[in-house]
Amino acid sequence: DLTSLNYFYGFQLGGGWQLAAGPTITYDHTRESGDRWTIPAGIGISRTQVLGGRPWKFQLQYWNYVEAPDAFGAEHQIILVWLGYIRIVVMAAW
Repeated sequence: DLTSLNYFYGFQLGGGWQLAAGPTITYDHTRESGDRWTIPAGIGISRTQVLGGRPWKFQLQYWNYVEAPDAFGAEHQIILVWLGYIRIVVMAAW
């Protein structure tokens, strides 16, 4: 009984740099009325560059939870993402 909304944004800054984040807001229908919402506000910076002939993306995000379900809910979150892109070639004979 969970409803979620994932918002995301990205702005190109030039030189392979982006300002981007994608936190998820959740609403738990089974909890007491004061503990239903989890609302993070997020910001992140990322850079895409070519290393060894392949594009790579490095991203660091920070989320501040403006609303958390209880005393044990997260207050802050730091996310580090490292993505490597691969080339996939699909050949079909028909």
